[in-house]
Amino acid sequence: MTAFEIISIFIGILTLLATFGSLIVTFLAFLDKRKSSSGKRKKK
Repeated sequence: MTAFEIISIFIGILTLLATFGSLIVTFLAFLDKRKSSSGKRKKK
């Protein structure tokens, strides 16, 4: 494997990690927002 291939694979792995990380953060934020909004409804 050439250095170009190694660097390309490394960048691809980092990109996948960043994508799935942001997806998980977005999903957790959505769940937290839904949970807090349902809590506000119960207080009314």
